[in-house]
Amino acid sequence: MAIQTKVLGTAYEPEGFARLEVDYDDNQLRLRVARIVNTHPTLTARATATAVSDPTRSYTLNGLPNQTTSVNIPTGPANRLDITIDARGRLDGVEYQFGWQ
Repeated sequence: MAIQTKVLGTAYEPEGFARLEVDYDDNQLRLRVARIVNTHPTLTARATATAVSDPTRSYTLNGLPNQTTSVNIPTGPANRLDITIDARGRLDGVEYQFGWQ
């Protein structure tokens, strides 16, 4: 098992950037962590992931200025997001938005 990090998106502004990343287990092909790395001094960034098969399961991150914010994603059958991750780290079955608030 190796944990891989994948960058899903980066938003750039003149004063800095915010990046949305996920860590996934390349053996079990499950999401482990979602993270916002925000280097902007004043703006906040927000990312929301919602399982397609069960919209009541969602995870929202609010990245505060000049901080890194992470959330662990449960991997047990009752709580994990119903998504598919292929061997190249592409996500299928999850909708996410990322942008400045």
